Amino acid sequence: MFKFIARSSYFALFLTIASLAQAEELRSTGIFPIETYGCNYADGKGLDDLRSVAKKWDKWADKNYSAPYDAWVLTPFYFNGQTRVDSIWVGTAENFNQLGKVQNDWISKGAAMQARFDSVSPCGNHALWGGRVVKEQAEITKEGLVAFQMCTLGEGANAADVAAADVKWAAYLESAGITDGLHYWYPGSGVSQDREWDFLSLQISDNFASWGSAIDTAVNGGGMTQFGAIYGNLMSCKNGGVWTYEQVRQSIAN
Repeated sequence: MFKFIARSSYFALFLTIASLAQAEELRSTGIFPIETYGCNYADGKGLDDLRSVAKKWDKWADKNYSAPYDAWVLTPFYFNGQTRVDSIWVGTAENFNQLGKVQNDWISKGAAMQARFDSVSPCGNHALWGGRVVKEQAEITKEGLVAFQMCTLGEGANAADVAAADVKWAAYLESAGITDGLHYWYPGSGVSQDREWDFLSLQISDNFASWGSAIDTAVNGGGMTQFGAIYGNLMSCKNGGVWTYEQVRQSIAN
């Protein structure tokens, strides 16, 4: 389940973070670590079985993890034949050093717990991302949904250019009464090198009605026009899947 860090993908993540650091607006905004596991249920197993193991793991982590670590389980809601996993495990720590401490703990102490996870939901991939908050969610909830978009930088654009536009976009969303959060995930180790996009954009909603209101603003309230005016040719995004989420561990202070 664990992989050695691939030098090329680590270097790509480092360059993305370095370019972001050049943006004046982001010098006080941190890049935080995210790890994801793409998993499929074993025969006869499902979400309830994964929840049961996750509950035991949560208690295990209280005793064995030397750093705070939060985790969620994502389940596909709007999806197609390209969706190859039944669930995505998303984990995060306050910084990359603390994620490393948690992974050390897991490698040295977690074999029995790993076997429990594998018995209900073995995972075929494990990836590292660098996350950035563009806009905070108005109310952070333990359940909700995430709408993914796959974004590509325009010719000549870079992450710092996008970051400057992000400040304006976040201000517009606030003024329009959008309560959803907006995060970017920058690919690192374990993410496919065959992808045709540069980063993921995640709209995080606490419920489907809130998400629907944001769509209404985009398609009927001038939001898409405003997006074009702010970003121009800096980037283009394609809709991906929508996944529901439920938090299975919280130990990091909000």
